[in-house]
Amino acid sequence: MILVVGQHPDPHIETVCALLRNQGTPVCILDRYATEDYISFEMSGGKNRGYIHSQGTTFSLDEISCVWWRVKPAAPVEFPGGGGTLSEQFRSKEWNALLRSLPAWLSHVPWINPLINYQSPRTKPGQLMLAREIGFTIPDTVISNNIDDIAPMFNRHKEIIYKTLDSFLIPPDKIIYTNITTKDDVLQRREEIRLAPCMFQEFLQKSYELRVTVVGDRIFSVAIDSQSDVRTKIDWRRDQSRSMYSSTDIGEALTSKLRTYMTKASLVYGAFDFVVTLDEQVVFLECNPSGQWLWLEKATNLPISQAVADLLAQSTSTT
Repeated sequence: MILVVGQHPDPHIETVCALLRNQGTPVCILDRYATEDYISFEMSGGKNRGYIHSQGTTFSLDEISCVWWRVKPAAPVEFPGGGGTLSEQFRSKEWNALLRSLPAWLSHVPWINPLINYQSPRTKPGQLMLAREIGFTIPDTVISNNIDDIAPMFNRHKEIIYKTLDSFLIPPDKIIYTNITTKDDVLQRREEIRLAPCMFQEFLQKSYELRVTVVGDRIFSVAIDSQSDVRTKIDWRRDQSRSMYSSTDIGEALTSKLRTYMTKASLVYGAFDFVVTLDEQVVFLECNPSGQWLWLEKATNLPISQAVADLLAQSTSTT
């Protein structure tokens, strides 16, 4: 039995679970927002017992042979800046505390990704440090809330971008995209910057961008023609549904570095973002250990969902 920790609706979960069920692999989805779902842990009489009820069926944690951690923010309260009532905040924190204890109960089965490895590689500074250690080119980066450490970047580069260290929701549904900033703007915001660390990087003149999805030992690379439209030149997420995707070959050198990154980060799934500069230099931006892929699959016909289903099924067969 594969346990998917996520929620409805999630087209990624629905697509992969349909593939798994079609090939005869049992799957259950634990949805913390489904009022009929529940989880129970019992520690008594010198024994530990755990049960999950999902979609009308109750089963023991002993039946779990693999876990797919597919938890994504599903309510405003789960996003930084999203707010929420006191009751919603309490519910979210209690569910979060319980779900993150699951590895203690299911340490003997494969996780995609292992939860401890899912968390640590999510930090952008940690990703950049690991990428540079492996040999990736990374952008000139300063992360600070001290204006005196940020301002010298404008002596080294003509243009600088600002990006958040974590996703942030501006209610009801807006996010902060990557933006070009000026030295005057930074200096004028001295007091605001002092309140929290900010991430600044050199602005790279792009030829195009890459989204590379790694699923186990399979690699799916997509070129993003972000520079052909003004809305996507700086941050392609501003018009993500635009037709600008094509499958591409990234070559053995980049492939080798990706495999090394996955090994060192102890990941089995990762979605990487790169910039390819005008002089064809490939620059690492980040790796999302739970990144989306379905819109790329629809645009390019790359079988990423099937690869995820195969990875889950293979993990189940090894336990």
